[in-house]
Amino acid sequence: MKDITNGFEARELNYDIIYVAAMVNDVEALKEKFPPTYVNEFYHHSTIEFKPVKTQTLLDNVGKSVNLKVTHRLITEKVDVLIVENPGSTNKYPHITLSTAAGVKPFESNSEIEGALESDKKKNVKIKELTTHFQNFQKKYQVFIPSTVGLAVNLKS
Repeated sequence: MKDITNGFEARELNYDIIYVAAMVNDVEALKEKFPPTYVNEFYHHSTIEFKPVKTQTLLDNVGKSVNLKVTHRLITEKVDVLIVENPGSTNKYPHITLSTAAGVKPFESNSEIEGALESDKKKNVKIKELTTHFQNFQKKYQVFIPSTVGLAVNLKS
């Protein structure tokens, strides 16, 4: 797998797109601000779309800057994630997976977020939008993460 954040490479290389994402510009700074909870560390992106169709519009966005706004942090027994505002994301709850417990894959963050929200619904917490407070989520944040739109790809020979 290769990350592409350069528009020229996005047009010139032969590849299959795994996902398009907002790639975190400074992973080490993000780790410093939000130290990992678990052994498997990720930190590198917030997915915009998984297995997208390669279009000119998609390619035109590669390399563009975007600031992800962190709204909450969720730590469960399996995952540690930042809930973010990621314009254009097709994820129901855009996020950055910071770390996962041993044996837990990063895609499991989606179901962990859903589970936390369902748990809050059962407690009769009124959920209007993700930026409201959830009992299972840590305090609300006002942090921005500089990122660049990029592609995660499998290169073809």
